[in-house]
Amino acid sequence: MSDAIASPPVVRRRPWPLLGVALLVVAMAAVWLSVPDLPRRLLSSTTPAQPPLGDVPIAIGSVGGDLAEREPHTDWSTGPVATASIAKPAPEPPPRGSPTPVLTDDTTAVELLAEAERHYAAMDWDRAASQAGRMAGRPCRPAIAQRADSVARGAVALKRLFKELDHRDELHRNWETHPSLLERDDNGRTELLVPLVSFEDPLVAVLEDPLGWTEGVRASGSPGFFLVKTGSSFNKMHIVPPSRLIRVDQQALATQLGHQLDRTLARINGDAEMRDDPNAWYEAGKFAYRNRLDARVTALLDRAFRLDPDLATTIREGNAGALFGAMVGHMKNGSKQQAAIFMNQIDQHYADTRQGRLARLYYDGRTAELLTAAREPAPGIPAAAAPAAPVAAAAPPDLARARQLCADGSKPYFQAQGMPATDQRNSLYHQAAALLRQAKAAYAQWCDAHPDDTAAAMEMLEAGRMEIAARKYETL
Repeated sequence: MSDAIASPPVVRRRPWPLLGVALLVVAMAAVWLSVPDLPRRLLSSTTPAQPPLGDVPIAIGSVGGDLAEREPHTDWSTGPVATASIAKPAPEPPPRGSPTPVLTDDTTAVELLAEAERHYAAMDWDRAASQAGRMAGRPCRPAIAQRADSVARGAVALKRLFKELDHRDELHRNWETHPSLLERDDNGRTELLVPLVSFEDPLVAVLEDPLGWTEGVRASGSPGFFLVKTGSSFNKMHIVPPSRLIRVDQQALATQLGHQLDRTLARINGDAEMRDDPNAWYEAGKFAYRNRLDARVTALLDRAFRLDPDLATTIREGNAGALFGAMVGHMKNGSKQQAAIFMNQIDQHYADTRQGRLARLYYDGRTAELLTAAREPAPGIPAAAAPAAPVAAAAPPDLARARQLCADGSKPYFQAQGMPATDQRNSLYHQAAALLRQAKAAYAQWCDAHPDDTAAAMEMLEAGRMEIAARKYETL
């Protein structure tokens, strides 16, 4: 057995910590060598200014277009530098379905015009003119600027038109289309009446439950205020209303009147002369307004205005000429009392017009003065209806033929005069206008060859005025 003592086992240390320290020292040395200024920059209290990265930014709006490219920055300090022309890549199209970009000012102009158009269509003339006027000088497309100018001028002109023609036979609402209208079927005979608040002008209808209000008046046994249609017009009556009344179906009536207006417009569009006649479009617009087809009024009157910017004057002259023609028809037909009614309307509304003055001379029998005044130009009368130069014809002037044509045209004219505004009446007036136009041309041939024949000249004037009336009333 040995006395030697066993020595303890040797523990080996791993070299990794020393290796890590060595690598750190090497890395620091490498950084020191590559960036010798690093210690000073780290210990300095100020930060040096950084050089610009890339080109200097371009101010917003300094380039054209939404997708315009920036030009690369070029330093010209060393003198001119030759550069090669490099084609720019085409801008990428916007994603499918995205709206086409519109200039901000143009977008505002479109919105202003749309609002002006809404007021214009609603016959709110002041607001339409104001909105359209706000576009003056605003950058926008020429078509938008032109339409805005047209709306602004049209609103002023149509406001004047409504002011000067606000009477019963022109731009005035029909009671037949009033929402408070009631009807009663009495053995096939329809009675129409409108309950009124009072007889004070302007007349105000009962708007809230007119049928219930009327039934209450009838139950009380006391008379109430009503407009009752007798013949072709409504008259004031203080009565106890009849029983079995119902409200008129205004929606069905509006549909019926809309179809009638469609037929009138088809007739206007199918006639080259009527298409260019502001009176024809005015009559169509007036029909729409009187019968509460309000969505169609402005477009028709705007068409008339675009044909004649001085629309109010033209329409007033045309209306006076048509009333003159109606008076002539009644005078020739022996209805002096009816002729007096038309002369009274002319005196009341159109005494200041040229046609009104001619009508007064005719009614008073002042033939010489009338023929002298009639040779002057006739503003406001459709070109086709104005006294015309004789047309070339193979046959010589024939007074008998002129008189026969006038007689043939007078027959449907007189018949139409006693009818309400219906398609049948329009057809009769259309026939009369064609024959009376031929008569006027034949008279013109004769009068050109016989300038001293005052009787023929008067007959030509009468035929011409009846033609004016026929052309006007066939569009109602």
